[in-house]
Amino acid sequence: MPKLYYTPVSCGAASFIAAVAAGVHFETEKVDMTTRLTSSGVDFKTINPKGNVDAFVLKDGTVINESAAMLQFVADQAPGKVAPEYGTSERYLLQNVLNFLASEVHSLYVPLFYGLAGEAKEAQIKKIYTKFEYITKYVLNGRQYLVGNTFSVADGLFYIFLTWNDHVGVDLTSFPEIRAYSEFIGALPCVAEAVAAMSADPSST
Repeated sequence: MPKLYYTPVSCGAASFIAAVAAGVHFETEKVDMTTRLTSSGVDFKTINPKGNVDAFVLKDGTVINESAAMLQFVADQAPGKVAPEYGTSERYLLQNVLNFLASEVHSLYVPLFYGLAGEAKEAQIKKIYTKFEYITKYVLNGRQYLVGNTFSVADGLFYIFLTWNDHVGVDLTSFPEIRAYSEFIGALPCVAEAVAAMSADPSST
């Protein structure tokens, strides 16, 4: 069985949420973000030399450690449940949104976790706000979900990003649509179930 290494606050949490939403089961093991040790005491860098905490180890030993790939792997275990069917225009739109979130949004949050302060921090947050403006106008565009009319792996990933806002000082006051979206996604039964499960350090999804 494939194994997911995750933390409840990192991008790996999005894969856990996706698995619960899709009804698929993987082995799971939590990783300590500070020590980079797994719950069983293994040095996570021996599993994923990049060290970033989320990674899947597939049945054949292949390691995938980028969220856009990991989330689509989850989606393909239950076709049509948390992503459009492979090969459709809608699936390519999902890939487009996932890559945008990874390259244009996630990358802007990263410096905020490493002591950025003062004017540099303000400038970095303004960059995030430009992405929120784009998402509000061109991606959500009045809808409840990022892609189509149902929850997808893209929603789980963006939701995890938004849970970082209070910690890093990103204020959603000027973005009521993004705030409402975050509250809506967080209240979905599949998301609430996954978040509760992760806090218990389970051995599987």
